[in-house]
Amino acid sequence: MKNYNKWVGFAVVGASLFGVVNGIAEKPYDGSWESLQEMPVPAWFDDGKIGIFIHWGPYSAIGYRKGGRGYAEHVPKLIYEDPKHYYPFLEERYGAYPPEFGYKDIIPEFKAEKWDPDEWAQLFKDVGAKYVVMTAEHHDGWANWDSDLTPWNAVDMGPKRDLVGDLGEALKKQGLKYAPSYHRERHQSFFTTQKYVVNAEPRADIVEEIKRVPEAASLYGPFGTTAAFVDSYVARWKEIQEKYKPDMLWMDDFPIYTRDGNNVRKGQAKPEVQYFDDQVRGMITDFMNDGAARGADVYVNNKGGNRNWPDGVGCLEKDNLKLKVIGPKWQSCTTFGTSFGYLEGDKYKSIEGVIHEMIEVISRNGNFLINIGPKADGTIPEPQVERLHAMGDWLKINGDAIYGSRYWNVCDQMNEHLAFTTKDKNLYAIKMEKPMAPFTIEASKGWKKEQVKSVRLLGSEENVKWAMTPQGLEITPPRDLGTSEYAWTFEIVTDREQHTPNVIQHDASEALKGTKEVDLEGHDTSDLPEGVFVVPAKEGSIVLNAASATLNVSDARGIIYSADDGYIARWQSAADTVEWSVSVKTPGTYDVIVEVGVNRLSAVRVSVSGVVSEPVECRLPATGGYKNFKAVKLGPVTIEKAGEYRVTAVPIADGWQPINLRAVMLQPTN
Repeated sequence: MKNYNKWVGFAVVGASLFGVVNGIAEKPYDGSWESLQEMPVPAWFDDGKIGIFIHWGPYSAIGYRKGGRGYAEHVPKLIYEDPKHYYPFLEERYGAYPPEFGYKDIIPEFKAEKWDPDEWAQLFKDVGAKYVVMTAEHHDGWANWDSDLTPWNAVDMGPKRDLVGDLGEALKKQGLKYAPSYHRERHQSFFTTQKYVVNAEPRADIVEEIKRVPEAASLYGPFGTTAAFVDSYVARWKEIQEKYKPDMLWMDDFPIYTRDGNNVRKGQAKPEVQYFDDQVRGMITDFMNDGAARGADVYVNNKGGNRNWPDGVGCLEKDNLKLKVIGPKWQSCTTFGTSFGYLEGDKYKSIEGVIHEMIEVISRNGNFLINIGPKADGTIPEPQVERLHAMGDWLKINGDAIYGSRYWNVCDQMNEHLAFTTKDKNLYAIKMEKPMAPFTIEASKGWKKEQVKSVRLLGSEENVKWAMTPQGLEITPPRDLGTSEYAWTFEIVTDREQHTPNVIQHDASEALKGTKEVDLEGHDTSDLPEGVFVVPAKEGSIVLNAASATLNVSDARGIIYSADDGYIARWQSAADTVEWSVSVKTPGTYDVIVEVGVNRLSAVRVSVSGVVSEPVECRLPATGGYKNFKAVKLGPVTIEKAGEYRVTAVPIADGWQPINLRAVMLQPTN
């Protein structure tokens, strides 16, 4: 029988890890962030370009999310956050709902009975992936590996097999790199009344489930950012590291670092959060030193718009990230649909859209980590398989422009829908619309004819005509475009190295400007306009949509985000609050405007953290109904310097009546 209290021993290791590392000078990393900022990008990662992400767990047995869009892997918590919707859903499907039947009771449905890890590994190799990232643990507390630290693991329950270990062995046989991903950093407030706060309390039905089944405490908890939680966090990763020798330490976004009064990278942290950061720094150090000791080129990621770690510690990453410039080494973990976990009937991107996104990411110094969400039985939904094969078919023809490539002096040319990569003396011009007429590469203006040795179209046997013109290299596509689809690659052999390192935007904050904000709650925002306001947004306005808000809910009947309608609904309790994280680039005075639907006179206060101005507040006039939205100006706030801020909307108890909220806008006053 396993001893599930063994994690206590690991916790001691985690708690003292930083000091141990500092005491061993011969190890490459001394335990400081400055040391970790020197970690190199491994060749397998920089050259490999294409990875497969896998979200798979008990949530895959649900395969559902209200509205049919968004991150289905978040449904374990949404069950308890939105009981009005999910409790009837559970009763219809399973015959019961919490506290009688909760997330823990869905685990037996996660069986993986049709799963063949060798088949998966072969598929991933065939479609051109060079590394694979699979969820070892998501926010839900479930372990996909053979854990001695928790009974809620895939060997003792559900599939009754080591999913992490079996896939690792299969990938090793195919020569692919492997990263069991780790998302436990949000677990401590996943099932609580408030998210991303240090002192988080479990929801009432979670408490009752644990009362009825005490073993559930180690699945749903611990609650809050305590030393016990942090120690368990370190211990579980240490177990994964020792058992499976991963090639990458992949961690998700740490929202607690910039919430609840914390801004860790700027030296503002509650003691519990500082302890968390110190232990994770030691954990990363131990992982990097362990890799060096066994001769493995290992790596980490640096997740989030508000990065987890100082810049330079691992690759920059956000969900569905699309830099508009050539940035420091980065990675986009992206999905074929709107969900990472399996979602029945998900809305999928077109094949052409997937391939174009892959090309654009790689042309800007990124890696393309494309996600699949298998079903609970271990089969991959057909639309995902279809897109994987389409990627593979394209890469078999055009892979010379992808694998081992580097960025050029520009990443694209919009007027011809071109993207560029380089390899040694070769320039690759990838045309993302069918090349039916001659086109000119503008960034080659000034080249001499003798600089170009040859031009060919990958996948075609026909000769390609080309000429140097005063405007640059002009290419005339052949009549027969060959076997490629969706995008066509012209290989231009030159007489000199084409990679241009000095054009990179090394400042990660600058590189991230203009990229889409990540919705930590996983709502599908792909079809939502950027702030549908009754009044037009001036240039420089900051629009905060309902879909991107963090909801601080006081009880099970509190506020929800209605994905069907695009607004925050059921805001009845004055104890509920709404907040956003926002990056302000331009200091100045902004008018705070809210777009609300109000049936009766109400009152709200909006504050911006860390500014001199007092919070603005206003009586909200009746708008003619909860779904009849009007813009109401609350007043001005002055933000004296650029930086990261938190915008919070709070009911004024004296005079509060229920409202629906669609958006908040900070509009420049000048």
